[in-house]
Amino acid sequence: MADALSSQCTRLGLSSRVSFVGHAEDVRPYLEAADCLVLSSENDGFPLALTEAMASGLPCIATNAGGNAEAVVHGSTGSIVSRNSTGELAGAIEYLLVHREERRTIGANDASIGPPKTAASGQRSNARQYAATHCGSTRTWSSVHTMYSPLALSNH
Repeated sequence: MADALSSQCTRLGLSSRVSFVGHAEDVRPYLEAADCLVLSSENDGFPLALTEAMASGLPCIATNAGGNAEAVVHGSTGSIVSRNSTGELAGAIEYLLVHREERRTIGANDASIGPPKTAASGQRSNARQYAATHCGSTRTWSSVHTMYSPLALSNH
């Protein structure tokens, strides 16, 4: 598959703009170089790639597959688009690339933006703050503990 994608990049004249790096233990340099993260999954659990990107201050665009919508707050920390809708996906990417200030606001590491708000509030959020507050290991452990403690106690 990598060879086919590489060939397609060459045919499209994108070789100077696309890198196929393979497995990387430390993804920070790639996240720091990116404008946004795009996850076009058809099926997914809860993808850590989204929380890693948000923790790095990147806005995310993801399909409404699996747990993507639990990680990305549409209109606040990024965009959620329909699965298999290349038009929606392309539109969301183009929007973030064209609207630089919006992109920076969504992903900014700026304390002046304030605490994360839900998309329903109409206010922009900080992807980094949202990832730390809602997707961090402490929050995840607390949620799992709260959910499973009653079950564990009822079995004794």
